[in-house]
Amino acid sequence: GFVLLQMMINGVASLDMITEEGPTSVKEARNHVYIFSNAPTDWIDNERAHFPEVFELLRGCHIMTSGQAGALKPSEEAYSYIFEQHGITAEDILLIDDTEANVIGAREIGMEAVHFDYKNIEITLQELVDNEALTEHARDLIMDAIKDHRTPFDIEKTLF
Repeated sequence: GFVLLQMMINGVASLDMITEEGPTSVKEARNHVYIFSNAPTDWIDNERAHFPEVFELLRGCHIMTSGQAGALKPSEEAYSYIFEQHGITAEDILLIDDTEANVIGAREIGMEAVHFDYKNIEITLQELVDNEALTEHARDLIMDAIKDHRTPFDIEKTLF
């Protein structure tokens, strides 16, 4: 559940999709979303098959794996793969990751990074608001859903 929630928050936060007027589409969003997982490529394919609703939400996002990159986060080689594939630099990215070592590694090469701490989700969401990666409205919707013990799929329905 938390992996899916993290992926959804990554997508929502990075896109800044939720406003009081409602969600915008991935194509209308001001930022691009790059999801990079240390999981094997077949894991992503398996997750896509089991959770099509989540991947529909992330349609338009760039999903990559360490298997494709030939390197694991937090190595500079792993992050460089993203830069090279999409013509971006470290300064263009706000990393949201649940592993503190990955956050530290990203910061060491010049990326801004937020540690996704599911035990302190309110702090994580506020950091995203402070980094202008998440609207206050989106933060409030996500927090309300979590407090009501709704699943990631229920949160998706709330947001969209």
